[in-house]
Amino acid sequence: MLSDNKKLIAVIGATGQQGGGVLRALQARGQFNSLRKSSRQI
Repeated sequence: MLSDNKKLIAVIGATGQQGGGVLRALQARGQFNSLRKSSRQI
């Protein structure tokens, strides 16, 4: 279980424009113990 009631979130497409922006915004808020990112490889 995660401490301090912080949550885990997964961002799909974290290397793209939209996903990257979402990831940076979530990191800046600092409300999450752990962020997971995923990208598709071509």
